[in-house]
Amino acid sequence: MTRLRVLGAMALALTLAACGGERTTPAKVEPVQGYAGLVASDEPRATLIGRDVLVSGGLAADAVVAMGFAMTATLPSRVGLASGGACLAYRQGSETVDRIDFPLQRDPASGAGLPLMPRALALLHARQGLMRWDQLVAPAESLSRIGFPASRAFAADVLAALRGVGPAADHARTLRARDGSGFGEGVLVQWPDLASMLSGLRRTGAGYHYSGAGSKRWRDGLDALGRPLSRERLAEALPDLGEPRSLEGSLDRLALAGAFAWPASSELETAAAGAAPASVADHGAVAKFAAADTFGNTAVCVLTLGGFFGSGELLPGTGSLAADYGADETYVLGLLWNPPTQRPLMSAAASGEAALGRLLDESLRGSQRDPDLVSVEKGVTGLRCARSLRRDAFECAVEAAEPGRGLGMIAQ
Repeated sequence: MTRLRVLGAMALALTLAACGGERTTPAKVEPVQGYAGLVASDEPRATLIGRDVLVSGGLAADAVVAMGFAMTATLPSRVGLASGGACLAYRQGSETVDRIDFPLQRDPASGAGLPLMPRALALLHARQGLMRWDQLVAPAESLSRIGFPASRAFAADVLAALRGVGPAADHARTLRARDGSGFGEGVLVQWPDLASMLSGLRRTGAGYHYSGAGSKRWRDGLDALGRPLSRERLAEALPDLGEPRSLEGSLDRLALAGAFAWPASSELETAAAGAAPASVADHGAVAKFAAADTFGNTAVCVLTLGGFFGSGELLPGTGSLAADYGADETYVLGLLWNPPTQRPLMSAAASGEAALGRLLDESLRGSQRDPDLVSVEKGVTGLRCARSLRRDAFECAVEAAEPGRGLGMIAQ
């Protein structure tokens, strides 16, 4: 497991903080000098985009929104405009954590899926973002339009899908290099129809997808698959916003969200002791990503199509795959924070077998405040610091759940 320690760079940040006092959330976007935050995701190009947002003065929520849209292009095996998932976000100084849930769900009347991902990320941006919306969608649009080399993470998902049978495997077989050879890491990828959808989202906001021109394109795509969805039902599709359920530790509080079996105990230490043994088995077809900024804000999200390449059915004219609404993916998001000091210690996510056990193990390490235990549990994508995710943290760790495929890094 890769362990990243913020030593020289953090020491410089501490010196600057001592001179200028603690930074508070800015009223405008300005480039950050020195330490800008932490960022991690299951796809490396998305992580780099999140880093660029933080260095440009964006907040954690901005970085997460940009990464989520980026993965519609760079990791379409797990992420698309039809994705479901969940997010947790903490704003420095707040007494609560925002929970945004948008699980995969169908319209009961027609059976068509409801695409909640664009509206969920727009909600996160509206509540805790700072940068302009168009700045966060533009990188994904550019990647889709101009093209990029396929990452190892995407190539591995294609291979995993090819091992199966059914529509998802059939779709994976259609992915080829320009010369007709097999798909693999480094193959140039372009998604022109997706770029067009993202262009509309960038220019007019999430409403483009639900009541604007994008709504008709999406409904036409569903019609082509034999799953009609009314304009009114699409316009009414909303994610759920509220406070998360929490586990109370001796010092800290762990906010949880996701699709998993809730532990029997509401005490962190007891729940961790009773959780399934930590495992590094299958992570599932789930994309996990998190960010923390220099102002003490943090956010973590997961996105899924319900299986690799969802249902394997491409909605014509959208560049997006329909989700597999019959799948049963397990994922857990956790945000550990200390209510008295209002400082976050960890934001992370895990998926697949024993996801809850891995995340609770990581949370217990965070509560011990021991710099020697600053490492992210193998199988978890996220970030954790010994004292705080704020600028005054001395030792931090960032990690992606699947080493060699995802990427965690310090933004500076």
